[in-house]
This record gives sequence, structure tokens and C-alpha cells, in this order.
Amino acid sequence: MNEHTKIRLGIIAARFGKRSDAPVGSAQAWLAEYEALRTGVLRTAMSEIGSVLEGDGHRCEVVLDVDPAARTIDLVVTPWGDVEKERRIRFFARTDPHRGFQVVAHIWLFQSPSELTRFERPSEVTAEVAEQLLVDAIEQIFASAASRARREEAHS
Repeated sequence: MNEHTKIRLGIIAARFGKRSDAPVGSAQAWLAEYEALRTGVLRTAMSEIGSVLEGDGHRCEVVLDVDPAARTIDLVVTPWGDVEKERRIRFFARTDPHRGFQVVAHIWLFQSPSELTRFERPSEVTAEVAEQLLVDAIEQIFASAASRARREEAHS
């Protein structure tokens, strides 16, 4: 089994697998762990991937706290030659009434969010998992930009 498949199965297991009944600690501890994830692993992965994309002529920007209450971190991606500005990958903290705190990842295409995944604990989002999620989402962003360009050409 290749490494990509193992990572994807790990994400599925983390999202839908058996849940531990053990308490995860205080809200303050969870939020501190999330903040370390956000400013460490996620910011680093987004910056490194953004640099590679910028080297190929695309625009990228890492943005913290578009929604401060949710402690967001966004990677805004604008493929070369595209004008759509609401293509972003967002990670944020949220509280689910049944499951407690979660790390949620969304992709925004055409000003509409779609959920990518959720994690119960910030520690589940390793650098490798974050990079894979980002690359998968970036592929969707580029595919949507290409689709939009074809539609616009057809209407011209």
C-alpha cells in the first residue's frame, strides 16, 4: 500500500473510527494545542506549498484570523491567469455540541464552503496529513479554475 493511501485511510479512521471515551482535557488545553498546530504545522505547510506555487506563477497568501472567534488559518490560492478571489483552504476550531472541540478543514470554491474533514484532536493533524490535505484541495482549486476558463471560452 502506498503512503498516500495510508494517510487517507488514517484520515478516514480519525474522522469516522471508534471514539475514545477518555476525557481529552480542558477546553483551554485543547485550544492551546490547536494554536500550536495552527501557528506551527499548518502555517509552515501552507507557506511552503504557497512558495512552490508562487514559483510557478500563481498567487498564494496565508491569512490568520479571517474569523478570529474560530481561530482560522487560510491558504488563499489564485491560479495564474484567474481572477476568482474566493478560492481558499481554511482550517478552524469549532465546538460540536455532541463531540466537543474539533479541527475542521474547508475548501472554498466560488464563494461556497465544502467540508474536507474533521479531527477530534489537533495532534491528529501531522505535517504529513496537513500537506496531503492541502495538496488534494489545491488540485480541486486548479480543476475548478480550469473548468471556469472552459465555460467562459464557450460563452465567448
